[in-house]
Amino acid sequence: IVKHPIRSQYMTMDSEDRHIVIIGKVTIQRYSPSGGVVGSCIAYFLTSHPRYDRKSHKVTVLEASSVGGGASGKAGGVIATWADPPCIAPLSYRLHCELADKHGAIRKWGFRQVFCADVDAMGEAVGHAATAQDHSHFHSHDVSSPSSKHFPPELDWITPDKITSYTELGRPENTAQVHPYLFTNTIADAAIENGARFIMGSAASLNYINDGAQVRSVSYRSKETPDFIEITATDVVVAAGPWTKKILPQAPIKESRNHSIVVRPRKPVSAYVLFPELHPKIPQKRIPPEIYSRPDGTIYSCGPSDQDIPLPETTDLVDVNLKICDRIYEDVSSISAAFRKAR
Repeated sequence: IVKHPIRSQYMTMDSEDRHIVIIGKVTIQRYSPSGGVVGSCIAYFLTSHPRYDRKSHKVTVLEASSVGGGASGKAGGVIATWADPPCIAPLSYRLHCELADKHGAIRKWGFRQVFCADVDAMGEAVGHAATAQDHSHFHSHDVSSPSSKHFPPELDWITPDKITSYTELGRPENTAQVHPYLFTNTIADAAIENGARFIMGSAASLNYINDGAQVRSVSYRSKETPDFIEITATDVVVAAGPWTKKILPQAPIKESRNHSIVVRPRKPVSAYVLFPELHPKIPQKRIPPEIYSRPDGTIYSCGPSDQDIPLPETTDLVDVNLKICDRIYEDVSSISAAFRKAR
């Protein structure tokens, strides 16, 4: 957060005029990608604050193209009281449940309680080659069978005889999921209804006074014109994900790339989120994919992170490796006929 240095350490909504600018993404050379879940949620909760006054308080989000166009719309979407970090996860879960009750989230963003488990499974010739720059997510593994397993009968879209162990991580009373793209867009729409303003433009720079001690404004480039426009601000929140370093170089953020696929099985599957370790019949490196069944009848799966390519100018310019997408499909299909026969 970049803000006025003489104010209280904590941002408060009081009677004075305030203009809080939330930067969703920043410009590298041309328009950068969309705003995300963090910026949309900040706008929503600021405009939902009991002391928020539309006459004296302005909340502006600089939105480059579309809400949730990057990782905010393509993540898995699991939330749980037992997740990391333990100081935040229970609060996040409770807040998601409160938002779900308030906004009818089952219909609007696919909120539902789910089971979650670690699964060891014997796949068919699965396993990825390690990436050139990061081997940390690959581990050698002993493929000996565990002494016992507790495989739920409702998980009928995973082939039972492929499973060597099933370890429950969460149950519906402490684990849930959302559809990230729908959640981000619904929260952004609610913020707009509350009075937030979304500008189609991409931040280019922060402008300071008092020898750099105080932020004065944000310069951005509108989608309608190549010219830069300056907007005054009393407070600036930078929520630009990996692009944050382009406007705040000191930010300790490292970018990475993830591949994911979404398939639609022939019939709906039960509400489970799985973190499987897939082991081939011969000793190889293992890969940890993630599998999320969704209430819209689809199954989402993603592979590991990598740092094989530099950060592109925009999310739509991320280099998609179709071979990795095919591997994710093949790996999960090796333990799920429903996944293999899906569209």
